[in-house]
Amino acid sequence: MEKTELMDLKEKLEAKGISWEQAAENIKFDVRLLNLYLVSPPVPISVINPLKKLLE
Repeated sequence: MEKTELMDLKEKLEAKGISWEQAAENIKFDVRLLNLYLVSPPVPISVINPLKKLLE
């Protein structure tokens, strides 16, 4: 399976010290849905953009 943008964001967040669960909580999104999007793209832009903002 090729690496998706969401997988890349997850790796970058974790490298920054933000767990996947913390990221989900920060963007007010269910971590179970985030995990589902990891294996079943496409991911809505309304999920991608708030995750990108956490990296700023």
